[in-house]
Amino acid sequence: MRVILDTNFLIECMKRHIDIDVEFAGDEVYTLDSVIRELERIGNGRSKDAKFARIAKAKPLRTLEAKERNTD
Repeated sequence: MRVILDTNFLIECMKRHIDIDVEFAGDEVYTLDSVIRELERIGNGRSKDAKFARIAKAKPLRTLEAKERNTD
């Protein structure tokens, strides 16, 4: 199965200590380049989510190029 993860999902996985590699073992896991940009933007902040955004961004995921710059 191919799975594309968005920003909120990645941040929630980090908050809840969900290991993406374990949960999606055997699946092809991707994210969008716009999600990586959003995580970088969030990660520069001081909010609680910023910490999780930095951790999620560090997770090695295959990245797909989005046609739109907007993550939503």
